[in-house]
Amino acid sequence: MNAPKAISHQMQQHLDKELHPGESIIWSQQPSSSLMVFKSSIFFMLSILSSGLSFVSSKDSILLTFIFTVWGFPFFLGGVFFALLPAWTYWEALRTVYAITDQRAILIISPWRRTIYSFVGEHLVEIQCFENKTGSGDIIFHREKCKGTRSRTYFQAVGFLGIKNVREVEDSLRQLYANKQAA
Repeated sequence: MNAPKAISHQMQQHLDKELHPGESIIWSQQPSSSLMVFKSSIFFMLSILSSGLSFVSSKDSILLTFIFTVWGFPFFLGGVFFALLPAWTYWEALRTVYAITDQRAILIISPWRRTIYSFVGEHLVEIQCFENKTGSGDIIFHREKCKGTRSRTYFQAVGFLGIKNVREVEDSLRQLYANKQAA
């Protein structure tokens, strides 16, 4: 496995606070902000279309102009949201860190408040690994059930997203599990 990639000072402090006495870091990395932004760039393209639709109007009729203005406003808001999504994704990637220690896997996300996930045991091998052509990808530990608007339920992936050399990281997780089983 490659040497741990340098992570920001702030995220290193969060990681150090989370470590148990005697626990040592085998691997740590922040998600690749460029990979994360690339994934959300499709929404940026939608924002251009959505914002463009919001300015459709007719000069022939005041009623049609009013209808298109009222109908177009939600498209404009959607366009603004989608246009800002890559910036949010970048900002969140800078405030996320992943680590594999000699005892567990740790995921810390702290855009506003810190959320910490710790994975041990079966969670280390019952994973889904998604690899891109470049060798980067995602490791999903589980999917969290979340409540959306209008009582809709959706599932959000929890794992190491946008990491380089995803197969090496997957092998490290499996090795950590094997070492814990042998102990």
